[in-house]
Amino acid sequence: MPTDALSDAQIARLLAVSGDVRAAVLIRMLVLEGFGLAEILALDHEDIAGPRRAMSARLDRHGRAQAFPLDVDTCAAVVALRASTGDSGPLLASARPADHGQRITRFGADYLIKQSAAAAGFDTSVSANTLRRSHAVVARRSGVHILDTRDRMGHRDVRTTHRHLAGEPSLPE
Repeated sequence: MPTDALSDAQIARLLAVSGDVRAAVLIRMLVLEGFGLAEILALDHEDIAGPRRAMSARLDRHGRAQAFPLDVDTCAAVVALRASTGDSGPLLASARPADHGQRITRFGADYLIKQSAAAAGFDTSVSANTLRRSHAVVARRSGVHILDTRDRMGHRDVRTTHRHLAGEPSLPE
């Protein structure tokens, strides 16, 4: 399986098997929202606001706070997460009793992604970067303008967004 981006079918399979509610939120925020891993790990429950089906995430990008609307499926995953873990503190907290209430690390996020990838039948090369790259590719295939994708992913320069699309065939003009 290529590690650059997942196909639509692979994304659907991965989203369907995310058993851990933390993994479901993490994967959806990477692949459906295009957020960066560090941005997701820095989120607190208080940074997610709005009604159950129309939530937005407040992210600090380039020195200013911005609100980004969340996909309905991401909202549902956040609601499920809150039902199982509460609605205060870090959005993605460790499940280990010794680390109770502490923010998960990049290693913890990588573990959740790899567990979900294994459950979906993928090899262990799936990473946060694979999922974020997949967001850019799906947006491109869906006809989303590259500047909108750049903004959603938080890139300062569109060339960074183009690098996420490297190797992906461009749409016919």
